[in-house]
Amino acid sequence: METSPEVTFEDFAKIDLRAGTIIVAEEVPKSKKLVRLEVDFGDEVGIRQIVAGIRSSIDDVRDLIGFQAMFVVNIAPLEMMGLKSHGMIIAANRSTITSLPTGCHCLHPPQNNMQGK
Repeated sequence: METSPEVTFEDFAKIDLRAGTIIVAEEVPKSKKLVRLEVDFGDEVGIRQIVAGIRSSIDDVRDLIGFQAMFVVNIAPLEMMGLKSHGMIIAANRSTITSLPTGCHCLHPPQNNMQGK
């Protein structure tokens, strides 16, 4: 497997990672992969729609509501299935662990109430 091109520290430093609280989570019709999220990042960033390809790792997308996760908020908007995504969730699929309610494991902040930080 080939690796992606190397990223410099300066490139990585451009990424704006923020904690956000998922306030809406819905399946995207006609998609087996996509979930439409509305994420609250607090006053500075506000609420954003984010479309994420995590559907196959989640039994019930409603389990994501109220969950805090980390997101890239300065990625260029991208349209998927007619929906514009204004960010990217930082997530990994660990299908071998089934004891957690979602099956999808997101990088989350070390404490609650870190929206936008």
